[in-house]
Amino acid sequence: MTSKGWLVMIVSTVLIVTGYLLYPLCSESQSRFDPIGDSYPAARRALDLLCKHESLNGKAMVGDNGRAQGWLQQHQEHWKRGCDYLGVNWPWPGGTRDLEKCEHVALANWMLDARDHLDNVEGLIRRFRLPNNPYRKDNTKYVQKVMKGK
Repeated sequence: MTSKGWLVMIVSTVLIVTGYLLYPLCSESQSRFDPIGDSYPAARRALDLLCKHESLNGKAMVGDNGRAQGWLQQHQEHWKRGCDYLGVNWPWPGGTRDLEKCEHVALANWMLDARDHLDNVEGLIRRFRLPNNPYRKDNTKYVQKVMKGK
């Protein structure tokens, strides 16, 4: 490797390490990197509300008589569709025990169904449960409960 190549590699490494170490000091709202929240703040808020509502923050990991699983009570079809979009093969229901995977699958489905609502917490919650009929009457009641944090 040439001296210029070594210099580029060393400078790149220093910048990456420095950024990684300084990021928590620069972040106003949190001390860890949040790829969803940093890019999509409304999605972060919606996911936090959904997690609290759907699984009581991880205390109730099975719903709908076993058809919904994990932190966000995701159904198998929803899980598979999100994984396909992400290009991953995370198992259902096992993968639903990993909060980060659940969040990425939910975001992937929103990218497919609600791209125009990524800046709207309520719009995302509406499309989490019923992406094809977000304004159905019973979905409005669901959204209200989730938004209240219940």
